[in-house]
Amino acid sequence: MLLMLASSSLQAFPSDRHKELKDSLPFTYERFVKQGGLKTTFSTAFTVYQLKDRIALEIPKKALDRDILVTGQVVSGYSAFVSNASGIVRFRAGNDIHTLFMTRNRSVDVQKDSTEVNMMEAIRSSNLLPVDMAFSILSEGKGGKSLIIDITNEVYSNGQLFGMGGNSALSHPDPSRSGLIVVNPVTDGVCFCLYRSQTDQQNVTMTDKAEVATTLGIQLLLQLLPERRQVMKTDNPFYGFNVVTRQEYDTHTYVSRRTDYACHWNLKANRQIVVYIDPVTPKPFVASIRKGFEMWNKAFSAIGYKQVFRFTSDASDASLTYNHILVRWGIAASGFNNQVITDPVSGEILAARINVMDAAFNELLPQYYLQCRHIDRRIQQSLNDLDVRKDLFAVLMAGEVGKVLGLKENSIGYDAYSPSQLRSRSWLATHGTTASITAPLTFNYVAQSGDGLTAADLLPKVSSYDMDAIAYLYGNNRKAPSDRAAFYTYIDHLKNFKAEKQHLSSDWITAARLGIQQCRDSYLALDKDMAKLPSTQNSYEDQRKLYLSALIHYQWYVTNVARLVGHERILPVERGVNATRYNYSSRSTQLAALHFLEKEILTGIPQWPMTDAATSVSNSSISEMMRGVTVDIYKRLLDVEVIDHLVSAEERLGKETFTSAELFEFINRVLFEDFSETKPVPAFKRLVQANVVPDLAERVFANDVTLNLGENGASVLHSYFIDIANKISKLAKSHPDSATRDNYHLIKMRMERSYFNKQH
Repeated sequence: MLLMLASSSLQAFPSDRHKELKDSLPFTYERFVKQGGLKTTFSTAFTVYQLKDRIALEIPKKALDRDILVTGQVVSGYSAFVSNASGIVRFRAGNDIHTLFMTRNRSVDVQKDSTEVNMMEAIRSSNLLPVDMAFSILSEGKGGKSLIIDITNEVYSNGQLFGMGGNSALSHPDPSRSGLIVVNPVTDGVCFCLYRSQTDQQNVTMTDKAEVATTLGIQLLLQLLPERRQVMKTDNPFYGFNVVTRQEYDTHTYVSRRTDYACHWNLKANRQIVVYIDPVTPKPFVASIRKGFEMWNKAFSAIGYKQVFRFTSDASDASLTYNHILVRWGIAASGFNNQVITDPVSGEILAARINVMDAAFNELLPQYYLQCRHIDRRIQQSLNDLDVRKDLFAVLMAGEVGKVLGLKENSIGYDAYSPSQLRSRSWLATHGTTASITAPLTFNYVAQSGDGLTAADLLPKVSSYDMDAIAYLYGNNRKAPSDRAAFYTYIDHLKNFKAEKQHLSSDWITAARLGIQQCRDSYLALDKDMAKLPSTQNSYEDQRKLYLSALIHYQWYVTNVARLVGHERILPVERGVNATRYNYSSRSTQLAALHFLEKEILTGIPQWPMTDAATSVSNSSISEMMRGVTVDIYKRLLDVEVIDHLVSAEERLGKETFTSAELFEFINRVLFEDFSETKPVPAFKRLVQANVVPDLAERVFANDVTLNLGENGASVLHSYFIDIANKISKLAKSHPDSATRDNYHLIKMRMERSYFNKQH
């Protein structure tokens, strides 16, 4: 029935009936093209007609039911906007000669078996697919081989075709201050260049508003895509790929499956990806941009692709067209970001845009100075050394290119190699510092002066994981990454602020020890070394920021070690690759972490930060800052999620693992002096207790166990809190040392306010 319906909808009108309907159109072709003042723009696929403030598009009938790329982007003005409506559309004949339908490619249910009848093609032919837009036909083209439709509203206003209204600065343009500049032909398409202006009310102060005018230059593009076939690759959970999801039906076995397919470019038939580099890009960084792309050539060469990228700054390549990557300068406030246009049906990456700006260096260069100046002498003379900036730019660019090629950010990228490997020139020359260049940029801070390393050994490279990922996406590799430690993991630090960050190496403790050693040496020499910098980089404020940044690095190192306690990582499971879904820190590792923390900071703050030079420029107490680090570590050790992981590990691994009871014993000994009835508690620990215990009371209250069943982190932590509360209440009355007794009494009152006397 579907085939019959499909074929009936495609039957031609009888010639006399067709002529009658054709005559009912607003224009004949001859009358349409003879209108006075008509301006025509031709391309190899479409023709655009302009008459005063009206715009019409001529679509060849042979282009109906063909893939057409539609893109919209801001090209001037402080905005990196690319329309969410950018993607593939198809024009198809409507129910009569007066109407042309437009539908968008969308993820659909598909028939997966090899039966002769293709269900989805029949549905398409039967006009049962949803219609996104309908256009009224103004006229047929010459010889009836094309259709002419009015697209004035789509170009000048916020129509659905290009979808530019998604940008708040383009949501209500003023027609009197907006206009079309030019229509340019592109390969098999047309590009509309225009500007839009609008005025918005914006807050100037807390109570006052002002009218702010905005004008943005935009490009709107229609391009007929070539006939092509995308080789679809099923997703692999051990890599991080962007995916499209399809519901597939097998009518032989009556089975339905949801399948994820990895997104990638179509490089078959020796197609090159054209990389347009914005000509306003400062000349030194043009080479860095090219280098960022060329870092991936090794990965493509290994699977048989030569010269995947073609670079250009020609204005004819500046549009967001098929198989193009636009690198735009100056509209990426955070440094680097990208937007990728993908076919949601096949997963083909059609075009992309990378926005770059040197704002990223505002934070990176001081960090690089602190961690790497003992090896890279270029940064010793100037924080803005151009060669250093170019090197950092290239690495940041390579990370964005990886994401545009279809890879997700692999947050575990800095958790694969040992400190000894990260201090070996031969290893670093091949692998770089990270398991994936898509990971957030971190420098090789475990490198020491005597290792014989150079500046190139401090930065990431396209790694073995990245090579494997490219071989899977674009080649014939079907295996998991060769480096098990590089299995894909994504950490959203905005949502999971407790997650580890800025760590380097699979051995977090050794890396932290080396990092702290380097941090201390750098900190103590900072006053002397900054004297070598230009006066414009050695102000009082510059010194203060670098001293505080060094202390922040120290906090990263010790906090990451604390995260080893109760650390849980969930991995995908596949036969013959990975047999265990849950990966926990070993017992020995957690014991070593606690020993490290006890020696480093839990029993007293380190004295090396208390230099006269640092104290003179700091606006706050360094000792208070360091004590705050200690409090933060205890809070992390007593987090509900940490205890829950310890309980889960004990349930799965038994006594082979480190337990929550052992953690509580450690805290009782180190923080509470085993609740001794005679031994005074040192002043440092009293201050820490007064911050940690009330915070624990609030968190236990927030995780009310009265509704919880079974042995989990919340109930275990609740039991521990009640135990220490009872001991503190006793010592608040009986401890012979007045300072210790008074402190416990204060803690007791705060516990009553935060938990015992609080309404449940």
